[in-house]
Amino acid sequence: MGGFPSGSELALCLEAIHGLDADVITWDFGMTDIPKWWKKAWYSYRTALHRNRPMIVDLNLQSGGHEGDSFPMRAWTNVPRYLEQFGVPAFHMKLAAWQHIKKELPDMFGLSYQEMDKVPKFVRHFKCQDKIEEGDPTCKTMKYTNINDKRCDNRKGQVSWHPGWRFNAIMGNLLAFFVADNLIEALKSLKEEEAGKDNKINPLELMEKYKKEEETDYEGLRSKANFTEALLFKGDGLNLLLGMEGNVSMHAKEWFTSEASVCHTAILPAQSRYLGYVTEREGEPYTFDNYRN
Repeated sequence: MGGFPSGSELALCLEAIHGLDADVITWDFGMTDIPKWWKKAWYSYRTALHRNRPMIVDLNLQSGGHEGDSFPMRAWTNVPRYLEQFGVPAFHMKLAAWQHIKKELPDMFGLSYQEMDKVPKFVRHFKCQDKIEEGDPTCKTMKYTNINDKRCDNRKGQVSWHPGWRFNAIMGNLLAFFVADNLIEALKSLKEEEAGKDNKINPLELMEKYKKEEETDYEGLRSKANFTEALLFKGDGLNLLLGMEGNVSMHAKEWFTSEASVCHTAILPAQSRYLGYVTEREGEPYTFDNYRN
């Protein structure tokens, strides 16, 4: 979604673009959303209402801000933090954690080429002179490719503000490790709960129990979540809708909180969605009337 803001088209069309079975939906639009905080708020709220109940994962929140109680950081995370009380899983990487990771990365400056070759592939030529994808001897020139590997030399989009493949690889691995770690913790919790019972629990009964708990949480999201409260900063009264275009703000509550959202988008897979492939209604066009059927 290069150059796209997160709202309004993407926010309204999450199911069309990501499909109905998304378990994780990420936000990484700091470059285009700042300082229109309402776009991030809208995207987060719509993610929470996605029928598969995915987790909200916010990336690169350092865009336009810094760690701590800064205005940008609070603006980016205000709505996800509010939604968490209704069982919506929401996560973001703290800037301090990323700074720690960068500190531990091997620096190529001062190493011989023989020593560089011994560094793992994904972090080789990644950090030079304490800078990421910059600096001597190799990080800037090797940002998009490898020595003796010309496959990426003519790829589009190799500009200074885009990350190279190593940055994307690190972020992808961090996300994968995070999800895997949570899966392991969930399995441990299930095992402990089963071990604490006199009689073995039927796995289907246990699943049904957790589904009911989840449904209770999300029913609270539908019936108790306060749209206005979600968009206000505690204590200072700042409203995230500030700066929203008039033709959007007059419908803000409806478009933020309504579960049935029929969007009009040219972004793929809009055509496959309309034809029913994404919504498992093959052969029957997608309309407002059959959205929830």
